[in-house]
Amino acid sequence: MGRPATDADILLPFEAETLKGDFREFFRVKRGNFLASIQGLPGFWAAFQRLDDIWMREEEDLQVVTEIKQLVPRLLFIHALLKFRIARELAFSRCMAEAWGVLRVGIESVAFASKIYREPQMAQVWTSKDDGKAERRAFKEAFEDRKEALLFSGSPALVELYHHWQLSSDYGSHTSVSSIGTRFRQAETKETIDWHLEFFEADETRSVTSLYSLLDAAYHMERVFHDVFKTRLDLDPTLVRMRREFLREHKKLARAILAKYGTEIIAQLRTGEQSSNG
Repeated sequence: MGRPATDADILLPFEAETLKGDFREFFRVKRGNFLASIQGLPGFWAAFQRLDDIWMREEEDLQVVTEIKQLVPRLLFIHALLKFRIARELAFSRCMAEAWGVLRVGIESVAFASKIYREPQMAQVWTSKDDGKAERRAFKEAFEDRKEALLFSGSPALVELYHHWQLSSDYGSHTSVSSIGTRFRQAETKETIDWHLEFFEADETRSVTSLYSLLDAAYHMERVFHDVFKTRLDLDPTLVRMRREFLREHKKLARAILAKYGTEIIAQLRTGEQSSNG
């Protein structure tokens, strides 16, 4: 066993000097979680990095837009990549609800991009959203109402993304029982009741399974991106190989998680069902 990490191990000198009070401890723990997650879950870190590399390879292949209808979708896909990267950092820092809240925006960006590519006239609806009441109403009808039918249909990847979008909405994006409940703690004595909210996910099983779900959501985001530009991207043999290798490792990771945490996951699901039914 190595020695416990100190401030000098985690904080840069100017951070140690500048950060004060309780925020200093919050920042230190958050970064400590990030470093510990990378060291303790190297398979996860490698998988997230491999997916990031795939996305960037696709961006390099698409430096020149050959069709005008690809312009807005490509911008939205880049926006989704940004959200994936931020969500990744938050998730490895054990800020799981916050990671899902960020990735939710990325999932919507991908769904918007796919719809606009399939229906190029929707680009005008998207860009005109803030021009007036009629434009706002047209945007709502096209992109917000009946999301499952209008945004998350048309391909297996979009159907899978709809389930992740629902999860992110319940767990990460709203002030809901689902979002807050897993982090709420109550300690009782004969004299007092102490309530507090944990800033970071402390349960290892929830952390690991949430990381995998985030990775799976991001994988399906990339699939939608690839489907839109498939004709060009499939001309890159290196990219084809990278995507094939990622899928193999992705499935291997799923099997490892099930083997190690399967019993605990089932127990947590049953506890959740009993709580919701009770």
